[in-house]
Amino acid sequence: MGKKSRSTWCWGNSLTNIEREGSWQGFDVELTRRVCDAVDIPVVAHGGAGCVDHIAEVVNEGKASAVALGSMVVFQKKGMGVLVNFPNRTKLLNAIQ
Repeated sequence: MGKKSRSTWCWGNSLTNIEREGSWQGFDVELTRRVCDAVDIPVVAHGGAGCVDHIAEVVNEGKASAVALGSMVVFQKKGMGVLVNFPNRTKLLNAIQ
């Protein structure tokens, strides 16, 4: 899909191994490398980051063009969340009514 998509509309892929999402165990480096080798568009690795070494591994060994981070930058540690920003309750309720 990636190679064909580039010629039509796709300029990059976000790749997530859903089993690693939120796990803090690292990206699926092998899957990322296989996809990066198969396509000629940027691949953004996502799902599993728990430390800077995981980022380095998926970029250097997995050939990811970039990474997307979630839990690693929002939580103090696994299972201990920090609410970064939450919309005003009244505004939110008004917006969904």
